[in-house]
Amino acid sequence: ARARGALGEAVGAMAPARVAPRLIGLLAAHFAATDHARVDRLRRMLRSVEAQTHRSPLLASWSADGPEAGGDDVQSRASAVFKEFEALGVVHAMPRLRGRRSQFEHYARLRGALDRHIRPGQPPWVFFTDDDDLWHPRRAEEFAAAAAARPDAEVLMSRMHVSPGLAPRLPVSATPADVTRLQQSGQLRLSSSVDNPDGGGLFGGGATGEYFDLAMAYKVFDEFFRLHNDAVLANRFADIRFRTFALNWRGGLHRFMPQAD
Repeated sequence: ARARGALGEAVGAMAPARVAPRLIGLLAAHFAATDHARVDRLRRMLRSVEAQTHRSPLLASWSADGPEAGGDDVQSRASAVFKEFEALGVVHAMPRLRGRRSQFEHYARLRGALDRHIRPGQPPWVFFTDDDDLWHPRRAEEFAAAAAARPDAEVLMSRMHVSPGLAPRLPVSATPADVTRLQQSGQLRLSSSVDNPDGGGLFGGGATGEYFDLAMAYKVFDEFFRLHNDAVLANRFADIRFRTFALNWRGGLHRFMPQAD
């Protein structure tokens, strides 16, 4: 009940997207029983959300293998991290699901929760994160500014994104303030996103990058789930289908260049 109440409070307070674009971040995560490092990366990601210059609610659906033992197991540690950052107002996590779920099965669950709490005439915008991401401090602000600048567009695509370089995996101690330094050291690099998705079948698409480069009006996100069945959502290529769907959206796409240093 507490989680549902917090979710309703976060979503219900949002202003109409066309007047003052308001973003909700969505996180879909699964934790394998032995993957303690993933919990450490989850904490790093949530710290970077906390450091955003433009605060946006982050809603999470997550799953884990096996029962919680109440100790130092992965499930208990992940639950403790979510509770820690819920207390700080950084994330609102739905109750854990047992067993593996695909990312888009989790997103379908988040969509159901949002549907119950969005006020008529006040739909939000949504954008996405992985549990091991490190957000630039201005990530949410850049999306919000791009949405405000182009009220005719219903999908936003960042032309540039930061991705892992050739160096070893990003350290769990990294902070948003480290992004520029990590670029210079080669641990992160700027990558461009190709403009022309080439639809080749249900899961086709020739564009580079990921759907994490996108933000969209809730109606776009919602329609994807209306049009695709459970088999598609469970498919390991559902992310490619989703990105192709969004980039071909009939309501307008705006590609923008982030201005963050």
